Amino acid sequence: MKKPSKQFLLKLLPAIVAFVGIIIFLSYGQNITVDDIISYTPENKLMASIFILLMFFIKSLTVMFPVAIIYIVTGMIFPPFLAVLINIIGIGIGFSYSHWVGHTSTSNLKDQLMIKYPKLTQLDSLMKNNEWFITFIVRMVGIIPIDVVSIFMGSAGISFTKYLTASILGTLPILLTTTFIGSTITDPTSPEFILSLLLRVVISALSSLIYKKAINKTG
Repeated sequence: MKKPSKQFLLKLLPAIVAFVGIIIFLSYGQNITVDDIISYTPENKLMASIFILLMFFIKSLTVMFPVAIIYIVTGMIFPPFLAVLINIIGIGIGFSYSHWVGHTSTSNLKDQLMIKYPKLTQLDSLMKNNEWFITFIVRMVGIIPIDVVSIFMGSAGISFTKYLTASILGTLPILLTTTFIGSTITDPTSPEFILSLLLRVVISALSSLIYKKAINKTG
């Protein structure tokens, strides 16, 4: 009897890790709130930062877990600059893992994702013109779950460097404003909180307009 090849085991590993993550999420993470995450966060700042990064990794295992909650929690726990840095590193970890899942999975995964998420068909067509720019815009708009996009782009064979830089830069405006919302959330009447909230709305609206223009240009 032949032993499973290393390549086969490598392709199987993402599915195993994702399965374990989903079981953990279904057991402990359903309807998770900001208060829930804070209650589990260690008081030691170093341990807290490691815990937050672990939360980003867990987020990459399931599309049901909202990343905005992690941004807000990090903003509540750490000073603004450090909170932003931790969130950037964390989302980078999540993006990297999800891309790897797509890259090492079965060859028909891309087609399966496009069937389940029809907007990915449009995205696939747009990316033929400019992969980096479209990845950047899609991250800004957030019309498709971020982990679905990551897995799809990994399965489509997009360059990891191109994918990661566009993903982080595209996510940055929402990451910054949401982190600052967390930093000022204890005083929702403060000018800082209101400004962060308004910027969050404006960025979402502008990125949606840019995405629609990109679609019209290629369509």
